[in-house]
Amino acid sequence: AVHYIDVGTNGEQALNLHGRRLFCSTAAGPAFEGMGISCGMRAAIGAVEEVNTDGYDLKIITIGNTPVRGVCGSGLLDLIAALLRLRVIDYSGRLQPPEKLAGISPSVVSRLEIIDDQPAFRLNSDIHLTQRDIRQLQLAKGAVRAAIEIILDEAGSNSSALDEFIIAGGFGASLDPESLEIIGLIPPGIKDKIRFTGNASRSGCARLLTDVDERRFIEKGLQEIEHLSIEQDPDFIDRFVAAMEFPEY
Repeated sequence: AVHYIDVGTNGEQALNLHGRRLFCSTAAGPAFEGMGISCGMRAAIGAVEEVNTDGYDLKIITIGNTPVRGVCGSGLLDLIAALLRLRVIDYSGRLQPPEKLAGISPSVVSRLEIIDDQPAFRLNSDIHLTQRDIRQLQLAKGAVRAAIEIILDEAGSNSSALDEFIIAGGFGASLDPESLEIIGLIPPGIKDKIRFTGNASRSGCARLLTDVDERRFIEKGLQEIEHLSIEQDPDFIDRFVAAMEFPEY
């Protein structure tokens, strides 16, 4: 069984299970691409692209190793995953007040502030991760995770049956499988089955234009696809709300 997903604004997904092909899409919004959040930017010089933690402190890495100018999609996922590991963010997505934090670096705790009446985590004097930014990520990952569960259920399967979990998207290769599991975007236990394909729509179009056999294979396969209307699934809202929460770490 192979599950395919395009991590982006529209969140297209497909599942190939013993020759049965199911397809769905769900509106995830632009947060995965670093847009729609206060500190967001495209993957360019100065964008936070990776965040690591040893359980005590943070290491923030930007593209070009320059001062922080903003956060791109992969950096947003990494940053929130690291803050979850440090328990600076709780499973509901709430930034914790400094007085509730113990056992982590004072330099991390000192970054917590109140900006425009909402909690925020300071990256530098100009760039912050706000409570609203975290909520935007929760909305995006909740929609994608709910769709994953529904398409697997429709196939009468579950994530443990997957042989491969293929992630496409322009920034897909920059994502950290462990961060995806920590924030709950993917089901637990499949991070080692992930394979990144990058901008598959572009490479796929090139193959279709240059290889007649590939084009005929796709045309035949399209006739066998079962489309699921996620928005009409009676369980979607309940699954979406549940998936907005982060796994308890």
